[in-house]
Amino acid sequence: MKKTLMIVILLLTGVFAQAQSVWDGSRALWTRGTGSQDDPFLIESAAHLAYLSYMVGKGFNTSGLYFRLTTDIDLNGNEDQQWIPIGLLGDAYYEDGCERNAVPVCLADRTDLYFKGHFDGDNHCIFNLYINKDRGVVGLFGMLGDSGDPENPTVVENLFLMSGYVKGLTSGGIAGKGVSRNCLISRCLNGAMIEGNTAGGIVGGTADRVYNCNNIGSVYGSSCVGGIVGETVNEIIECFNTGAVSGQGIGGGLLGGGLAMRNVRLENCYNSGEVSVTGTMAPNNIPQSPVGGLVGIAWLGGNNALTNSYNSGTVTAEVVEPGALVGSFKGEVTNSYYLNTCGGTGEGEPRTAEEMRDLAFVNVLNFETDVWCADTLNSNDGYPILGANNLSVGEQTLMTLKVYPNPTNGAFAVEGTGSLQVFDVLGQLVRVLEIHEKATLELPQGMYFIRLDSENDTKLAKLVVR
Repeated sequence: MKKTLMIVILLLTGVFAQAQSVWDGSRALWTRGTGSQDDPFLIESAAHLAYLSYMVGKGFNTSGLYFRLTTDIDLNGNEDQQWIPIGLLGDAYYEDGCERNAVPVCLADRTDLYFKGHFDGDNHCIFNLYINKDRGVVGLFGMLGDSGDPENPTVVENLFLMSGYVKGLTSGGIAGKGVSRNCLISRCLNGAMIEGNTAGGIVGGTADRVYNCNNIGSVYGSSCVGGIVGETVNEIIECFNTGAVSGQGIGGGLLGGGLAMRNVRLENCYNSGEVSVTGTMAPNNIPQSPVGGLVGIAWLGGNNALTNSYNSGTVTAEVVEPGALVGSFKGEVTNSYYLNTCGGTGEGEPRTAEEMRDLAFVNVLNFETDVWCADTLNSNDGYPILGANNLSVGEQTLMTLKVYPNPTNGAFAVEGTGSLQVFDVLGQLVRVLEIHEKATLELPQGMYFIRLDSENDTKLAKLVVR
């Protein structure tokens, strides 16, 4: 059994792992993989990633195809080397691969230019993404489309955008925009600065499901802004924002506006970043604030739901009184709380900082769930953090060890009893210790695989130190 598990660890760590790939503006076709779930196309360099962008922009159908990133990538972005998003809306390529400067109306509804496949970042990081435009749907991915198969949705997962600058009409770190059905973004992080008319840390406008994602970058929207999603989403589950959210009009720490005729569901989420939005009267003469600690507006669906969530970030608005949790919200707010000094009022229950840092508050949030953990490492100023990372559809079934926070800036906690072993990406053993119930450790930047052997079983986890 132990020999089998060691083989699994070596396979997962990638003994033949590459060093970080730096983009020089070139493109190269990937050479390994068949595109199936068991044998995905391997994106092994920055040039491979650029070729994927090129092919999708030329109409290459990615529906049902699987891609896996195998290395960290530095996109080396600047004004002269801007990234062209994977999946275009309203733009197209010339034969030489350059983007058109004009926006032909005939391309606006070309869904064949959307990304519709399954992209697994495999816990790799992307640095220095740069896009600076006054138009377009922009992000690492531009437009995510409907794969056409409910059993095999469009997916982007396990991907960490660590730095960069993204500006367009509709802007997001991971994706500019997505369709409102059959599309999942899971276990992704954004650390880039995002700006746009509509802007979100993970997705700019329109998304189906966003699970287990977090934003640490600053986000600015001149019309609608959110730390996770700028405008329109179906579900935001187990996500958090720590970045500064600012702009004009409509804004929220997680979601700016649920402005389409559908119900919005937010569950087990928090915001600790500052939300500072000018604020105006909401559309359709809604007599409430369009600025909130978690949600600006979610009104039109009528049965929106916010559950097991909290806001500890300050909320300010110049024109209207902001909501501590929600601004204009038509639906149920259940078991959700806000810091009594955050600057907002309204729905939800106020708590003092002392109360929200107490272990009892973790238990309150864990009503019918166990995803919340105490911030014993003070990574969130003592307020509860999300400890589970099991919502990405591609996670290995053996990855059952509880490690948090993940990703981390260095320090992390491991829960369990037994012999703990830590391996780096080359499969080398870097740490061995015995733990009882819980241990805290600190590691340098990189990706690690952690194994805990107990009397009854063996558990594994991936850890990203950013």
